Amino acid sequence: MDLYDVLLVTRDASPEEIEVAYSRRMAQLDRKGMVGFILRKLNFSENVIYAYNILSNSCTRKDYDRSPWKYRDMCDRYFGF
Repeated sequence: MDLYDVLLVTRDASPEEIEVAYSRRMAQLDRKGMVGFILRKLNFSENVIYAYNILSNSCTRKDYDRSPWKYRDMCDRYFGF
């Protein structure tokens, strides 16, 4: 999965848009009230946090944009692919 897809932003998203998207995605976790989703919720939050950590830093974002395959192993671990 693409990190931009995790945050629901486009590749040309501004740092502010990434920040807002991160906040919205994390807020969605609080809206899911079913106990059965707790484990998925924890995994989802890890995915969102990982995507935010990469895309909110201009250096790692540039590197990710240039070479997303370098992040594939880490993404696999987080996303379970």
